[in-house]
Amino acid sequence: DIIPNILNFEEEAQLLVIDYQNNPITCLFDIDDELIKSINSKMDINLIRISIVLQLLKWACSEGDKDIINTDTVRKAIEVCDYFKKTAFKLWEDHYNQHSLDNLTEVQVDVYRSLDYKFETWVGVNTAIRNGMPERTFKSWLKNKQLFLRIGYGSYKEIFKR
Repeated sequence: DIIPNILNFEEEAQLLVIDYQNNPITCLFDIDDELIKSINSKMDINLIRISIVLQLLKWACSEGDKDIINTDTVRKAIEVCDYFKKTAFKLWEDHYNQHSLDNLTEVQVDVYRSLDYKFETWVGVNTAIRNGMPERTFKSWLKNKQLFLRIGYGSYKEIFKR
């Protein structure tokens, strides 16, 4: 027979949880504020869940009590949550940078900006050559699905509208 048990926090541990939830990590990367709020709020809930799991793991290893979550457990849960937050921020930063013109060379930016939103391959080749990019390089570059979308035979459109 399973008997449910309520786990409470030690007083200091509860203060750590409240402090963590009231002082979210700010993101150093250039991503949307709503996304940052979303990540922070998910980790606020996950902090409690992770604290419970860690405390019960301590209990299972005969290293702690199963009736109260202690301060050490909350500190370790905060470390885990901070790791996941930073990883989430970094993933979004990487995603943002992959889908940005900032990573292109000067010639690539010039070619990209010179193209019409929708263009034919031959027009793109001529534009590339005028901007100092070889035809073969341009045709290879057209395969970059983060910048171009093939809409038909010899027809493309840019992913980033200007």
